[in-house]
Amino acid sequence: MAVWLFMAMFAWTGLAALPPPSLQSLAGARYVRADGPAARDLPVLSNFWGSVGCDPSLDVLSLSQILLPPFLDRGIATGSVRIDGTPARARAQQWAPHAFRRDNDASGADTAVVSETAMGFERNLVLQRVAIVDPLVPRTIDIDLAAAFTASEQLSWTSELPGTMPRHRVNITTVAGVPALWSCDTQSAACAVWLLLSSQPPIAWGQHQAGDALGSRATFAPTTQLNASMALIIAATLDAALQEAALLASQSAFDAAWAAFASGWDQRWADAFNGGGHYSGRVPVLALQGANATAVMRVYYMSIYTILASERTNLPKLFPRVFLTGTGNKFQAGKDTWSIGGTVQFAWDQAFYGSMMALLDPEAARADLEAWIGQPIAQNFGIELDNMQPTGDFYAFNALSLYESFASYLRVTNDTSFLARVQPYLSDLASFWEAYAPSGSALADYSGNPSNYLECVPTYIHVTAALQGGNAYMARDYADLLAAQGNTSGADYWWSRGEQIANETVSACYVDRSPRASGSAPGDLGGWWRAYNPHTQSGTEVRHVIDFGYSPLGLCNIARHGSHGAWPCALNATRRAQMVDFAMRQLVLPTRIWMRALSLGDAASPVDRPDHGTTGAYDAWPAITINALVLLTGDFNLSVSILASIGITTLEGPFGQAKAVPQTPADTYPPFKTALGWTRYLANNGGAFADSILTHLAGYQPGWLDPALPRPALAGVPRGLTGTLACIRGPGPQVRFATAQLDGAGVTYSWSDTC
Repeated sequence: MAVWLFMAMFAWTGLAALPPPSLQSLAGARYVRADGPAARDLPVLSNFWGSVGCDPSLDVLSLSQILLPPFLDRGIATGSVRIDGTPARARAQQWAPHAFRRDNDASGADTAVVSETAMGFERNLVLQRVAIVDPLVPRTIDIDLAAAFTASEQLSWTSELPGTMPRHRVNITTVAGVPALWSCDTQSAACAVWLLLSSQPPIAWGQHQAGDALGSRATFAPTTQLNASMALIIAATLDAALQEAALLASQSAFDAAWAAFASGWDQRWADAFNGGGHYSGRVPVLALQGANATAVMRVYYMSIYTILASERTNLPKLFPRVFLTGTGNKFQAGKDTWSIGGTVQFAWDQAFYGSMMALLDPEAARADLEAWIGQPIAQNFGIELDNMQPTGDFYAFNALSLYESFASYLRVTNDTSFLARVQPYLSDLASFWEAYAPSGSALADYSGNPSNYLECVPTYIHVTAALQGGNAYMARDYADLLAAQGNTSGADYWWSRGEQIANETVSACYVDRSPRASGSAPGDLGGWWRAYNPHTQSGTEVRHVIDFGYSPLGLCNIARHGSHGAWPCALNATRRAQMVDFAMRQLVLPTRIWMRALSLGDAASPVDRPDHGTTGAYDAWPAITINALVLLTGDFNLSVSILASIGITTLEGPFGQAKAVPQTPADTYPPFKTALGWTRYLANNGGAFADSILTHLAGYQPGWLDPALPRPALAGVPRGLTGTLACIRGPGPQVRFATAQLDGAGVTYSWSDTC
């Protein structure tokens, strides 16, 4: 089994003061892979048009998962370096926002091969550099290049691309005297050109067959040192690709494009925190001191980076700036089926960072919310942002997720004009569950189909605690809105509905268990829930994080105060303690670095899905676990401990769809962002960590129609951290900024006209 050696835990300094850290300071540590599965910890970059990742083959140069809508690569290895005929393998790698690096971990008298990969900023362009040095012996060097792209009008969460590799026309040429390879798809408008700039000219340059892909090979005379720069240009026609290539056919032009990617990202990063630039708002600046400060700050800023990396500026049908759910990776079933994820937005995933999105870019957030009104959420889970058509199957979490997104935006911005227009839709979302509840019951049964819930957990169906807790939350939150508008009778009605849902859910679904109960493992105290079938009046126990994370929203949300005072808790102290015990022993890893979504003690175990099964967890699940621990315990110590431990997982780059965890005691590798199966290497659900720090750690949860200073519940409870979350734009049209001061006494807020 693989042993992964992290050479340094954090390559980051200067975090204790404003302004925010530089983007490049987020670079992860270089680490060495000894052996193990290929498709793991693959670095990824985004350029606001698309993304690129490493090839799982571990070649030091090859790329795959290149996705620049409407263009996507067809899965071939794009490049290779050979030293005296032997391929140079990537034994070590390092992610950084401006470029990711791979090398062959050479030592002593070995030939050192180091590659770097960047992109063109908001261009259909991928850039690579490779440096090859042998301290003793001149080596013959081959550089192979290949490209095969297709164009698709819809790069959905899953796309089928029929056909085989020979569908591409390939040839070699020169562009302004520079060796070039071009490849065009015969069945779509997609052409690619590779340029090869090198410190010495090749002695041979010609076509080369690698597997089922026809590419090129450049051979260089024996030398102790070679530097090469490669540019991959993708366009709709060969003429357009060659014209773009001509603009890059010099080392100075290549270097300028490389520098533009770094400077473009640096400016976008600055705009996110400074306001008045690319975005219509700004995100807060976190500055902490003391134990756990560096790790928590790293999680926060990498969470913000993940949100930005999910932005696309080349899909303007909705708005000039849109945010994808996830991107990258391919899943092959036979020869022709590829899973992509390059243009779709899920209702569910957007909700995990609704408050932070409303602060970053309220104009984009509002446009996005408007687009969801009228979508068939009882049939589909998402919107294709390239054509604005609904896509996917029905998810039972759709209405709850959209309600959270709308409510987060409206409470953070106090956008009363938008509220006046969308309140009927908000009411529809809050009551969406009623169509699925049997007569006389407040428990919604969305179906007996696992695909409508978590897809991979066969027993998670019918009435579940997560959804009922969400329904109770919507009812109570909507009651608070009506009360703020002076509608007392309406508020009382919705509040009573929330009470009914909460009480019926605990009665039907909660699992009490003593250590001596039949079927209990030693130490089992209960604390999980059962999926309840109202038709048979029976239930099946399911030990899943989603019930732990979601149920407190409406069943025990002690962080909320509203029209009827403090929100009540339907779980007594014993049950709250049981839930915490369950999560910490059966879900959260002993190291607290990550968790598994489904307990190994569940009857359905094992479930081989790193997002919702026993082999790992979707990246937002630790974030909602952190929130739930606060709501159930009224304390922040466990949450801060987990949050800090997660910091090491961000060394591999932005958050993705899921991280896999060690499966046996003999596995010594840390949790890793897997690219196996359906999981994506970049996913916006990672924004949940920044949102959690804002809304729970700092307690920033503005009330409905309330432009006053936040009055967070648990304000007098120590956060376990000292510092500030500053430059939080206040609700309403008046430009004011709140600062949350965290210290041993809890959290306090102050206003300022400037930031």
